[in-house]
Amino acid sequence: MRTQTRQLSANSPLCSRYSYLRAGRIRTLPPPVDPARFADATNSMHDLGAVGPPATVRAQLQYFVERTRADELITVTYAYDPALRNRSIELLADLWL
Repeated sequence: MRTQTRQLSANSPLCSRYSYLRAGRIRTLPPPVDPARFADATNSMHDLGAVGPPATVRAQLQYFVERTRADELITVTYAYDPALRNRSIELLADLWL
């Protein structure tokens, strides 16, 4: 069972990126894709996202914290352009800190 779990999780994008980092190899984010490709996809991870204007993101994060009683949040911003990624993190810091 453990081998099967390891094989299944090794196929995940996060595991793949981690494996590359552990091996000392750098792998960049893939270029953006049309979001319509995922319109019909169902994924529980999408339930954890906080997307939108600042007031919406603040409300979504607050709801998540209240639901999980988390005392710390670890966020990930997937933006192909480093400037956009940095701006996203700045906006998040402005509304949450």
